[in-house]
Amino acid sequence: MAIGYCVVTQSIIILYVLLVGSGFLSAEMINRINAFLKRLQWFGYIECSDTIDDPISKSDYELFIKMCLPGH
Repeated sequence: MAIGYCVVTQSIIILYVLLVGSGFLSAEMINRINAFLKRLQWFGYIECSDTIDDPISKSDYELFIKMCLPGH
């Protein structure tokens, strides 16, 4: 049951961050989000210790690749 909370909680946070626009997030805000994820893990809402940095980097890279396509 905790794995379900992990997936849902992280999905909501990641989708929110990516929809807001990760390019507008400062380093301080990213650190706050990572601290929030650590607190969620501490209280048992999530089991994984992922940070928000990897999905942001992946999203930025995918956007860059799409912009480099010839038909864009």
